[in-house]
Amino acid sequence: MANSTRYQKFMAELKRRHVLRVVAVYAAAAFAVMGAADFLVPTLQLPDVLARSVAFTAIVGFPFAVALAWVFDLTSQGVVRTDPATSDELEAIVAESRTRRWGAGILALVATVVFFGGGWWVLRDTPEAPAASRAAAGQSIAVLPFVTLSDDPQDVYFSDGLAEEVMSALDRIPNLQVAARTSSFAFRGRNVDVRQIGEELGVATVLEGSVRRSGDQVRVRARLIDATHGFRLWAASYERELTDIFAVQDELAQAIVTELQVTLTGDVGGV
Repeated sequence: MANSTRYQKFMAELKRRHVLRVVAVYAAAAFAVMGAADFLVPTLQLPDVLARSVAFTAIVGFPFAVALAWVFDLTSQGVVRTDPATSDELEAIVAESRTRRWGAGILALVATVVFFGGGWWVLRDTPEAPAASRAAAGQSIAVLPFVTLSDDPQDVYFSDGLAEEVMSALDRIPNLQVAARTSSFAFRGRNVDVRQIGEELGVATVLEGSVRRSGDQVRVRARLIDATHGFRLWAASYERELTDIFAVQDELAQAIVTELQVTLTGDVGGV
């Protein structure tokens, strides 16, 4: 085996220094961590950048792991600097059977391909990807059922009717997509983050509000929320005398939508 090539000796040196083993273990472990992060981040509603940060860190750390494996070795005495190889040591490794000689190399190659493939998949899933299915920012909205701050069933009917009137008025705004009532009202009584609502309904904004009645007086509060970041874009409060329910619902809906139209589309025209 004295005529072994430089390539064979180099591969033998990689095996002697346990570089191939380190590559296989690092790639497999990093792939598992990236997969866990990619799954847990949306499940726990963590920032999307966290999964990409994990993938980026793992990829950047790969060459450092290889370099450390080349220079140092883990022994019973701890981490020590790897001694230079003798010709006899390299020739002995080259003389091994192909199965024993190339097993670690093939495993390292497969693990590396899977690792970098997984890293590319996570990094390409940019924050804009989940929002790609939404309409342009500010051009889609879901109207949630207004919360009734009393136990009177009549107030619930009023609140639902008001929300439906707002939806109907919003539907008349050109180029504005309004989520269906059945979809929006499915979130009634559910403590769900507004960002998740926006994701599930495919809208950029969410309108929520509350209704409080005292005698013949009714107070309505409405808030427009950015469904991407959860920030409030607009809020207003209205008070009316509850004489004709339908007339009050229509008046409040028009008042809310008139102000919303400016925020959503920049159009000051009526609806």
